Parts: sequence; structure tokens; C-alpha cells
Amino acid sequence: MSATFNNLSSAAEKRAASLIYTASFSYMISLGSMQVLVPLYGLHLGYDIKALGLILSAQAVLPIFTRFFAGAIADAFGDRYVLWFSFSAMIAGAGVFALSGVFWALIAAQTLQGMSRSTYWAVTQSYASRINPDMAATRLGRLSSSGNAGSIIGTALSGFLAFGPGYGLAFGVVAAFALIGLVGSIGLPVLPRPRTKRNFKTAMAPIANVASSRSMGMAGVSAFVGSTSTMLGIILIIPFMKDALFNESEIGIARTLTAVGSLTAGLLFGKLMSRMGLMRLQSAAFGLQGLTFLVVPLMASHFASGLPIMYIYGVFAGLMGSLYPMTVTTFSRPEQRGTAMAYAGQFWGLAQLLIPTTFGFLAAAAGLDASLYISGFIFIGLALVTPVMYSQLTKHGVK
Repeated sequence: MSATFNNLSSAAEKRAASLIYTASFSYMISLGSMQVLVPLYGLHLGYDIKALGLILSAQAVLPIFTRFFAGAIADAFGDRYVLWFSFSAMIAGAGVFALSGVFWALIAAQTLQGMSRSTYWAVTQSYASRINPDMAATRLGRLSSSGNAGSIIGTALSGFLAFGPGYGLAFGVVAAFALIGLVGSIGLPVLPRPRTKRNFKTAMAPIANVASSRSMGMAGVSAFVGSTSTMLGIILIIPFMKDALFNESEIGIARTLTAVGSLTAGLLFGKLMSRMGLMRLQSAAFGLQGLTFLVVPLMASHFASGLPIMYIYGVFAGLMGSLYPMTVTTFSRPEQRGTAMAYAGQFWGLAQLLIPTTFGFLAAAAGLDASLYISGFIFIGLALVTPVMYSQLTKHGVK
């Protein structure tokens, strides 16, 4: 099967890889900025943590419906069109944030951002895994690293801009970087695909086959847990640092260390996969991230001691961000890769919908410290059950 999908020339393969990494770098400058700016902007405007949870969850509502279509359309018609939509939606969302602080405007802007990120991940992960299937683990790790390199810039820049010139300019910079990524993504090579009739009905056909695969259930679990880790960093850790009297600039620096940790994880991902295997690496990442959540209330309330904790948190968050697309790549057919990525991405989006609201209300009732402890024990429990769950869900392999 791989021969059908690996007939790019050496030069074209290098160009495809370098351009998708560049698109990831540019996009993640914008997204990394948003992950810091949106919660800080909500707190700056005076919204409490429950309202903030609702704002953050808005990014996952429409993507429940759009993500599948994005993956299927990318499989049938080409990845580039969907990627262009993703960059355009990020530009529009940042523009709304820059112009208004009204609650429903923030909901609309966050919805646009959610549509952007949901379509972005399905397409870029599918594209990177299909450039050369024999190098899928390495390419997915490097895609993650290039994105996290962008996050390093975005998170640091957003904190300084919010603390200095203000949120309007900060969101304007987000839109500018997304525009640069949109222009650059136009040059992506078209990857080979089966010569089938291209229409909307044909594009939607693989969805049922992918959704009925038990192995895709493991990919969904991996995506949900990875997304939960990311969202807990936004809904719990950022407000925790704010309560500890970190200013916007210091929070930006701490989040930058998180991105550095995720970049490190992406660079090591291919080697870790070859040494540990998919199941053991997932179990280890879940458990160690759980321990990290337990340590946050004990050590991250001071700027100096919090920085290494944020780096470690980023390492395990980065591993989980690469694990679910690797699970999809392992247990899906190349010609259905975009649809499969979108299916697993539905679970990533589901966590974005449920976790901010759930833990926002939990933190309001029980406190941030208690919520972080609960998060830690949940992740450790998941690590313990992962070997059995993985074995049961993936024993039939690719459907």
C-alpha cells in the first residue's frame, strides 16, 4: 500500500516536508499565543472561572460537526484547501478578539478558533504521515517539534504584548502570523492519491468504516487524554499562576517553557517509539503527566520553582500530542488517513468541550489546588489501565 502513496521525487518529498513544518511553525505561533491570550483576556475583562470555562469550551462546539468533513474532504480533494480554510478561520477569530470583549463576541471568536485548530490538526498530521509512510513517526515528531518551536515564540510574545502594548495589538499579531502561514501554505505539493471519482458522496464514504474500527477507539482515547492534558494547563494552571500573582509576562515565560518541553518531546518521539513501543509510551506519558499535576500546587506557586515544572508538563503534553496521530497512522489505511485523523480528532475536540466547563465549575467549588490533585490521580489511573485497554482495542489491527 505504501508504494501507491510514496511516489514523490526526493526533491518533492523534501519540499513537502519542509513546507508542512513551516506551516506548522507559523500556525502554532498564532495558536500558542491564543492559548495564553484568551484565558488572560477573559480574566482581564473580569469574567470568573466558570464563565472562562464556557468561553474556552466554545472552541469545541462546531468542530464536532466540521472535523469529520474536513478529513474526508482532504482525502478526496486535497489537503491544501482545508489548510487554507484553517488559516483563514484563525485570522477571523483573532480579529474578533481584537475588536470586542463582549461575552458572546468572545464565544464567536473562540468558535472560529476551534474550527481553525480542528481542521488544521486533521490535515497537517495526515499530510505529514503520507509524505513517506516509512518515516511517519519521525515526520509526525518533527511536525510536533516545528509547531512547538512556533509555540515558544507565540507564548513568549503574547505575554509581553499583553503586559505592554495590550490585548488589541496582541490579537492583531496573531492574525498577522496566521496570514503569513496562509500565504506560505499555498506552495505545498499535492500528494498522490487514488484515482477515484471525486464528489461529496465519495468523500463521506470512508467515515462509517473508520468509525467502526475498534483500533480507532484507542486512537480516540489517546486523543481525549492528550487534549485533556492541554486543556487542564489552560483552565487550571494559568489561573493557578494568576492567583500566585504572576503577571502576564511571567505567565508567558512559563508557558514558553511548556512549549520548549513539547518541542523536546517531538524531537525525541521517533526514538522513544522505536525503544518503548506505542502502548508502553502511552502508559508512561499518562502516568508521568499525572505526577506532574500533583506537583504543580506544591512547587509551581513561585516563579523560579514553577519554570522547571512547566517544562516537564510540556514534555509529557508534547508526547501525548504526537501519540494519538501515531496511533491513527498505525491502525488506518493511507487512503483514509485524513478521515481517520479527523475521527480521532473528534475525541480531542470532545475534551476541549467538556474539560474546561467541567473543571471550571470544579475549581470554583473545590479550589484550584484540589482540582489539580484530582487531575493527577485521574491520569495515574489511566496509566494503570492503559495496557489492558490497548490490548483489547487494537488486537484486530487495521480494519
